[in-house]
Amino acid sequence: MYRRLAQSTTLTRSTLCRAINDGSLCYLHWVDNYAKFYRASSLFYDKAIQNNCLWTAHGVKVWPGEVDVGYVRTEDGKVVSAMPLLEDLWDIKWHVSIEEKLQLFIAKPWLIATSLCNERGVFRIPLKPTSRSADEEAHLRASFDGLGVFRAVDLYGHNVQATPGLLQVLREVQKLDGFALPEDNRAGLYSFLMIDISIYWHLLRVYYGYSGMAPVRNDQFLVLGLWHPYHYAHIALWNQFGGTFLGGYTLSCFQMRSYGVGPINAVCHASGVATARASVTQRCPR
Repeated sequence: MYRRLAQSTTLTRSTLCRAINDGSLCYLHWVDNYAKFYRASSLFYDKAIQNNCLWTAHGVKVWPGEVDVGYVRTEDGKVVSAMPLLEDLWDIKWHVSIEEKLQLFIAKPWLIATSLCNERGVFRIPLKPTSRSADEEAHLRASFDGLGVFRAVDLYGHNVQATPGLLQVLREVQKLDGFALPEDNRAGLYSFLMIDISIYWHLLRVYYGYSGMAPVRNDQFLVLGLWHPYHYAHIALWNQFGGTFLGGYTLSCFQMRSYGVGPINAVCHASGVATARASVTQRCPR
């Protein structure tokens, strides 16, 4: 049964790779470090890699339907680059424009009270509330988030967090997707790669630090995955403001003995207990 399953998996992967190289559909490539798991099929392939466990996972999201990812050209026939030019990144007018838009956004009234996450109790990213009707349920089911349209491609024995491994992984994706290769089947099509914040920043410096990467910048869109920035923002906000409304409750629930209960800690503990009890009494009167 294991051999049959392995053969079926190989055939599925081969079919997927042929479809990607054919260029008939739109694919969003995704790579990330796979450093917490072993690839069971090759535990004894390389002892050094096995001990370090520095794998890289590669998957794709297949966009259903027809999406034109061919080159966009200007009126004079020039190809519009997927990534902006370096002089555009450093142009002060774009920085000023972004700052002005942020200032307008900050000046608007606080909209948390009427937001979707507050009114519908949504505490996940992407925002997907519990459906209230059949139409809304069908609309939410058609969303492309999660694993609905995700397909696994391969695991590589390269460490994507290091520069040599990052370039080797990029080469693996290039052999499959054909970006910056004039003789490839997908020549003339844009490519899309989604990565997390650390790999994004590392690859961005590689792309703009070497002039030889200009063909890659022309063909490939780098897409920043927002899961890590959202996670870090959540931690930063909690560390900054969490104590203002949970301080008393936290002090009443956790014993202070492990920190050495002195006069100051004893007063803080008693104050926290009193605050928590008053809050509970106010919200839940007998």
